[in-house]
Amino acid sequence: MKHPFIHQSMSVLAMCTLVALAPPAQSAPVVSRLTPPSALFSFGDTNPPIISRFLPGQRFDLQATVRPDAGQTIVAADFRVNGVMVPGTVWPAPATVAGQPPGTVVLSLRAYANSAAGVHTLSVNAMQSDGLTVTARGNFEWCPPM
Repeated sequence: MKHPFIHQSMSVLAMCTLVALAPPAQSAPVVSRLTPPSALFSFGDTNPPIISRFLPGQRFDLQATVRPDAGQTIVAADFRVNGVMVPGTVWPAPATVAGQPPGTVVLSLRAYANSAAGVHTLSVNAMQSDGLTVTARGNFEWCPPM
């Protein structure tokens, strides 16, 4: 008769060996900040108050802070408004905020403007070097002048 503790120990040892030999789990990059600020991004509320308001034609920067998985880098990104890719160059820069892991970048698309009044959805799509992607969404409003 086998001793139950020895049998359990062998099973645990076998499982630990399999886990140790398995390839490391990959995780997608994470967007920790999206600008202009948005309750939709921060809280996931589908009917949030609008935090960021602009005049039609007013220019502002689109930005996102993206943290890749350990050992990965962000290799591509784009911003979209109402599902349409915003033309222009997305500039990556190393994040300089204390406490961010290595490889974290701030993605910027400068001087965006639009003349359509109303609430608009902003999204950022980023891909890290292993092909995993992340999408984050927010919103903002263009208010017609009074």
